Amino acid sequence: MPGGRSAESKPRPSTPTRNPFKPRIEPVASATAPSSPKVLAEVAGTYQTVTGGPTVIEAAMTVEGGKLFAEATGGLPKDELLADSDSTFFTRTSGIPIVFERDAKKKVTGVTIDWAIKGKKVK
Repeated sequence: MPGGRSAESKPRPSTPTRNPFKPRIEPVASATAPSSPKVLAEVAGTYQTVTGGPTVIEAAMTVEGGKLFAEATGGLPKDELLADSDSTFFTRTSGIPIVFERDAKKKVTGVTIDWAIKGKKVK
């Protein structure tokens, strides 16, 4: 190009990416995958997580009216979980990912919350 840059050297506009550790502000409208009553029963239970210090948080996953809900100790409100797959769910209000872990026999043994907080199923 005369007197300027060539088309190849133009800077590309940057695409903003979402920080996976920062919760979404807007509510999540819907899930992408339906959950069967069997899957909901498998992931329901009580999980204990350790946050890196002496604090242990209990998170209860319950099924109410065919929907999965999570409620944690420490004053965190109950929130509906929306399925992305049989093992990955997101909180409705903040979009926090919750991934249920399974052993070789497909039994649910633990949970990872927001990609960082790990917990084991205790009940």
